[in-house]
Amino acid sequence: MQPGNIELSAVKKMDPLRERRFTTGFGIREAAAKRVEVQLGPAELNAEGRRQEAERQRAGGKGAAGQA
Repeated sequence: MQPGNIELSAVKKMDPLRERRFTTGFGIREAAAKRVEVQLGPAELNAEGRRQEAERQRAGGKGAAGQA
């Protein structure tokens, strides 16, 4: 790997509509190793989940969290 700035992203699919995500940036030097501990954030809607949620909102239905 070339030295420089790196952006690391990790995504875990929870189900077809939700995922947990971690993103961080850091720099590395030549011949350096970097260990990164990934702590995923809370579940959030992915693109398909946001699309379906918007559709429900337009239809006047309740949202994924049970809120109008």
